[in-house]
Amino acid sequence: MVIPNFVRQALAGEPITVFGDGKQSRAFTHVSDVVGALLKLVNEPKAIGQVVNIGNTQEVTILELA
Repeated sequence: MVIPNFVRQALAGEPITVFGDGKQSRAFTHVSDVVGALLKLVNEPKAIGQVVNIGNTQEVTILELA
């Protein structure tokens, strides 16, 4: 929930809280992208029984995000 927390703090004029050194990285994916991928998979017979990774490969550090 780092993005909502950062947005809330920014809108309130509060300092952005970064825990640790901020070098932790995440690959964020928008929920609409996940839903779109799931809808495509539901209609794909070849996907049955398969493991599918849905996400983003572009990592962002918490400091970069802040």
